[in-house]
Amino acid sequence: MKKILFLTAMLLSTAYVFSQTDSVRAEQDNIFQNINKTLIPTGYLNEYGPEVVDKKWLAGILIDSNFIFHIDVFNMLYNDIENSQINTSVTAMLPLDSVMPYTNAARYDTLSNLAFISADYSVLREDALQQNLFTASGNQIFDVANRTESPYILKHTFAAVPVLPESPFKNEIRLGCQQLFYGNTGKTVSTVQVNFLDGGGYHIIYNNGTVTPITKTFSDSSGYKKFAVKVQYTDNSTDECYTHQYVNVISQSTGVNSFAILSATELKNPDHIIQPSSYMNVAPKLAWFQQQIPFLVNLQHFNQDMKIYIRYSSLRQGTALENKIVKPFIVVEGYDITDASPLLKPHNYDINSLISEWNKIVSTPTTFDINKKLDEDGGYDLIFIDYYTMRSITENADYLLQAIDWINSQKVNNSLGVREQNVVMGISMGGLVSRYALAKKTKETNNNSTETRQLITMDSPHQGANVPLGMQHFLYDFGEVKIVQPIKNKSDDLKAFYYLNEQSSTQQQLIWRVTNGNGSQVANSFLAPGGVYRTMVDYTAPYQFLAVSNGSQCGVQVMEPGALILQRSGNVATVSWLGGWLFRNKYRLAVQINALPAYGTQAQICSVVMERNIRLFQGLIGTGWKTTSNSSARISPANTFPWDGVPGGIRNFTDKDLSQAGQYPPIGKDKTFFGNLLSSFGRNFIFIEGKLATE
Repeated sequence: MKKILFLTAMLLSTAYVFSQTDSVRAEQDNIFQNINKTLIPTGYLNEYGPEVVDKKWLAGILIDSNFIFHIDVFNMLYNDIENSQINTSVTAMLPLDSVMPYTNAARYDTLSNLAFISADYSVLREDALQQNLFTASGNQIFDVANRTESPYILKHTFAAVPVLPESPFKNEIRLGCQQLFYGNTGKTVSTVQVNFLDGGGYHIIYNNGTVTPITKTFSDSSGYKKFAVKVQYTDNSTDECYTHQYVNVISQSTGVNSFAILSATELKNPDHIIQPSSYMNVAPKLAWFQQQIPFLVNLQHFNQDMKIYIRYSSLRQGTALENKIVKPFIVVEGYDITDASPLLKPHNYDINSLISEWNKIVSTPTTFDINKKLDEDGGYDLIFIDYYTMRSITENADYLLQAIDWINSQKVNNSLGVREQNVVMGISMGGLVSRYALAKKTKETNNNSTETRQLITMDSPHQGANVPLGMQHFLYDFGEVKIVQPIKNKSDDLKAFYYLNEQSSTQQQLIWRVTNGNGSQVANSFLAPGGVYRTMVDYTAPYQFLAVSNGSQCGVQVMEPGALILQRSGNVATVSWLGGWLFRNKYRLAVQINALPAYGTQAQICSVVMERNIRLFQGLIGTGWKTTSNSSARISPANTFPWDGVPGGIRNFTDKDLSQAGQYPPIGKDKTFFGNLLSSFGRNFIFIEGKLATE
C-alpha cells in the first residue's frame, strides 16, 4: 500500500467559475472605484490582485529567498500578476489559461524546459492616507488633487522554473529553452544562462533565438538539485533567481556481470510485445490532454501494449545456452501513475527503475548486490513485464497469461536437461494481477500449466488499498478553495489527480473512494469477500504463494480510530506544506482531517475553511476577513471498519526465527523487502541492524 497515497483526489466535478461579483472582488472594486487608474504605474496594482505569493522576495536579484520551487507556484505568481490589472487601457498579459497549454506541452519535449515570468507592478504606500496622498470615505479611497508625491511604488518580479518538477532523465538535468517568456514589461530576451553552482559558472542555453541545451550529470544521491538562472534582455538589464529540479540518481550494480541498466535504444525495443485485443477508449483522456495541450499527438504515454524486457543470466554466457531463457524470474510492475497522469510523474516505472532500486540495497559492512545474487549465484533470467496499469486488473491478468505463455514457449532446458519452473514476483498492484492470472489459468486447465513454482507478491493490497477518506476529501475541498478562481482551475497536477481517480485499476484497489464533489463515498466490491477477485484467488494453489509487505509498522496499530491526522489553523504563510514564505498573510486556512472512527459510529473526517483578509493602509480601509471557501463537514460512512489505523502486516520481522524453513514474516517500516523472500532465490536473507545481509 505504500505507493497508493497519491490516490487522494476525487472525480473532477463541475468547475466553480469565478465571476467579478464574488465578495472579495466586489469589495476591491468598491475601494478603488473612484481613483484615476491611469495614474497607476504599469496599470497593475498588487492590492487589487489575489496577493497569494509574496512577490517582494522575487525581485530578480540573486538572493537565497528568490526561489521558485514548483510550476504550480509559478502559476500562482502569474495568476497574481494577471489578476492585478486594474487599468483596462494597458496591454493585458496573456491569460494563464492560454499559457498553461504551452508550459504543459513543454513537459513532453526531449529536454527539461524552463518557464519565465518578468513583470512590473505597483504597490500602495502604506502611509498614503496619513501623508494625504489619498482621502477615504465610506470604505473608499479618493485621489488628492495636486499631490506632490505618488501614492504608488513601482515594483518588479521575476521567476524561472522547470516545467517538470522532476527530471525525466536518470542522473541528469537536461535543460532547454522553448522561449516560454511571459510578462508585461515589453522587454525582449537576449540570453538565458544557468549556473549549477558547481564552480563552473554560467552556461548559455539561449542566445537570440538559438537554443544550446546543457546536460548536468549527478552521481551523489537522488534529491532536488538547485541551480541559478540569469536572463539578459536586449536593453542589457538582467533578472536572476534560483530554482531546482528533482533528479533520480541511480548507480550501476557492483557486480561485474550482474544485470545492467538498459540503454535508451534497448528500452525502445523490448524483447517481445503483447498487443491487447482492443485498446481502452482513451477518448476522454485524449480530450482532456488535448484541451490542455492541443498541439500534441501520439503521446508515448498512451501506449497500451504489454512489453517484455529480458536480462539473461551471465552464468550461461559463452555456452550453448547464452541469451536463452532458462530460469525465469518474472517481475510484474505495480501501479504506475505515469500511464494516466504523466503530468504528475514523467517517469515510466521500467526495468531500469527496478534494477536501480536493487542496486541501492546495501548491508553492513560490505555491499550486498541483489542483482549479482540473482544473476551470478542463482542463475536467474530477469524478465520484466511493463504494461498499461490503468486497465482493469482482470484484463491485465489475461495479457499477463499471454506473456507467461510466450516466456514458456521460449524457455529451454538447463545444462542438466531439466526444465526450470518460473518464479513470479508482482509489485504492488502487479501482485494482484499475477495472483489473479495464475489462479485463472490453473483453474481453467486443472493443473500448473503456467510452469510456476513460486508466486511472491510485494506490498500488494489483497484486502484493498487504504487512503484515508479524510485526506481524499481534503484534496477535493482544497481544490475548491477560491483564490480568484478555485485552486484546481489553476493546478494541472490537481486535474491530473482527479483524472487518475477515474481509472479502472484505481477503483478496484481503494477500500473506500470518494466519487464526486458532493462527498459521496463507495466501498470496494471487487476485492470484497464474494467479489470477483476473492472468488478467483481463494483456492489451494499448486505453487508456493508468499505475500510480503514493507507496509506500515507490521502488526503495530498505526493510529486510534478517529485520531487526528492533520490540523492546521492560521495564516497560510505559516503552513509549510503550502509553500511557506511564498504565501502572504492575506489568507487564513483552517484544516482538520481525522481517521475513520470506531466501527458502528460516524464522525467528521474533514473540514476545510479559507479566509481572505481585505485590509489596506494599516487597517483603515477594508472590512477584514472574508470566507472564500467553506466545505461542509465531511462525515464518515456508517458501519465502516477503522481502516486508517490498520497495520500493514501481522507480525514484526524481528519476531521470527529466520533460520526456520517456511517462515515468511512481513517486513517492518524502512526495511527492504528482499530480506523477506528468504529461500526464494535459492538461499536465505536476513537483516542485520536494519540492513540486508546473507545468512
